[in-house]
Amino acid sequence: MASYTFSKWMGLCCDEQGDGAPQILIPAYMPLTWSLMPDDRTHNFESAAMYELPFGKGKKYATNGLSSAIAGGWQTNWVFSRYSGTPFTIYAPGDSLNAPGNSQIADKVKSRL
Repeated sequence: MASYTFSKWMGLCCDEQGDGAPQILIPAYMPLTWSLMPDDRTHNFESAAMYELPFGKGKKYATNGLSSAIAGGWQTNWVFSRYSGTPFTIYAPGDSLNAPGNSQIADKVKSRL
């Protein structure tokens, strides 16, 4: 079994869980808080497998007796996960904006405010 997901979780960001209030509470600057959410995983690959060991009744090895009872019916399983890392936001206190209790976020792309 294998699966791959390509996604992007965006929102008015927030806190580490992605469910808090935006860091900039001034309505005119709310678009600046639109960003990747803290737990965004853009690339997510999962795979899993199961292999039944060839021991016990009806199998190739140890088909009867005590060895069949001990070694029979076993299987091995594995799961592999690989995903992209968590995003981060560069921000500073909002005191220099005369907006105590808010944060200022690095403006990578000039906004049209």
